[in-house]
Amino acid sequence: MNVRRKYLLPAIDSIVVFISFYLGYWAITPSFKIYKFETLFFSSVIILLAYHSYAYFKLLYRKSWSFDMLAEYFNVIKAYSYAALGTLIVQGVVLNNGYYRAMAIAWMFSVLVMIGIRYVWRMIHVAERIFLSSPTMNGMELNYIQEAFDENWIAPLGENVNGFEKAICDHTGANYAVAMTTGTAAIHMALKHLGVKEGDIVFCSSLTFAASCNPIIYQNATPVFIDSEEETWNMSPRALEKAFEQYKPKAVIVVHLYGTPAKMDEIKAICDYYGVPIVEDAAESLGATYKGKQTGTLGHFGIFSFNGNKIITTSGGGMLICQTQEEKERITKWITQSRDIARHYQHSELGFNYRMSNILAGIGRGQMKSLEQRVQTKTAIYNYYKKAFSDIPDISMNPVSEHDQSNHWLSCMLISKESKVSPEDIMMKLEQKNIECRPVWKPMQLQPFFEKYDFINHNESGISVSEDIFNRGLCLPSDVKLKDKDLKRIVDIVRSCF
Repeated sequence: MNVRRKYLLPAIDSIVVFISFYLGYWAITPSFKIYKFETLFFSSVIILLAYHSYAYFKLLYRKSWSFDMLAEYFNVIKAYSYAALGTLIVQGVVLNNGYYRAMAIAWMFSVLVMIGIRYVWRMIHVAERIFLSSPTMNGMELNYIQEAFDENWIAPLGENVNGFEKAICDHTGANYAVAMTTGTAAIHMALKHLGVKEGDIVFCSSLTFAASCNPIIYQNATPVFIDSEEETWNMSPRALEKAFEQYKPKAVIVVHLYGTPAKMDEIKAICDYYGVPIVEDAAESLGATYKGKQTGTLGHFGIFSFNGNKIITTSGGGMLICQTQEEKERITKWITQSRDIARHYQHSELGFNYRMSNILAGIGRGQMKSLEQRVQTKTAIYNYYKKAFSDIPDISMNPVSEHDQSNHWLSCMLISKESKVSPEDIMMKLEQKNIECRPVWKPMQLQPFFEKYDFINHNESGISVSEDIFNRGLCLPSDVKLKDKDLKRIVDIVRSCF
């Protein structure tokens, strides 16, 4: 509800009606005194309130009213009351008339009572904030954290670090895992281990968060961005094939967007043909499966993220999935400042401070207990949206292949090209109701920092698939704490836009 509708229009209404009544009354009765117009003023206010009451009760009769309309009605009354109060105060002061001062005090009391009622109403009916995907603790994290405190293992090593790595391997079927400070750090170490260096080319999904490709720049290599396809919104095998016809990359970073697996069979076949390893960016897809196999275990390296908004969180953290003991040991050395085995501090190569702390790993161990349940909850949220919008031709949900299981980290919707409603319209409407939502990731080829690098379009010409999804898509609240009433509230607001 904007300021114009809230205050300006009622004020203009009252001024126009008052002037009209005053001029009419003055034309009939020239002896009318300006200080005797309170009856005229209050008559105009009553007429206006009657008009607005008629409009709102008509909406009520048609069953198209809402609490927001009722709140606006309160604001209309409030605006008129302020105008009446101001009139009485001015007359009481200018004319030094006790009658008007008494009326002003009485009216002021009534205004204060009305404001108080309105405040209580707002306190009772104020909508709680609905978040996109906020951290959710299950309570078991405290057991592992307390254990770390009791044993004084606060440093970036200890039983929680080892236990968290084992829990990830047990769940995903991975051979080895290395816990790190961020998923970005995990991608960085994967590229470093693959020998990516200055002058090398690395292919990367274009429709993703910048953390997927920043490590390419860390290694002074050159990214080439690969467009999406429409069936999963992930890396297009067709665009990837075209890219291989132009470049010889050192690695390919494939993102599983919003928890939905990419077309890994096709992508892997292309990469295997050219002998190029895959780094699987499964930051958003922990718990998702591609043809029965966990994402993050399908490439040479895989990474997960435990940022605050992910399906499980360690506040901040990441995990690198690797194939051999040698890879794990070498990368673990790098991320602990590359300290050599020696009595003194000795470093034979560049090191990094990327190792996860034992405290954060303890949070991760507790969070892992809830992973499967959260995948189920987020899947239920996605299905709720899909069913609720099924009768609106302008809305489609982010697609998932029949043979894959997304973790539905975020449920996204796509607005049809013919629709008169834009994602911005929906986002603004939701934000006005204290509901967080976001656009889909802005593709890397459109980012100011990365726009100078080459981009391979899925289409032969025209707008790319990734840009089209960005223009027409948005992310809906997907928090595992959402209740049915919250989902209904979100759906009702979105539906009201169409």
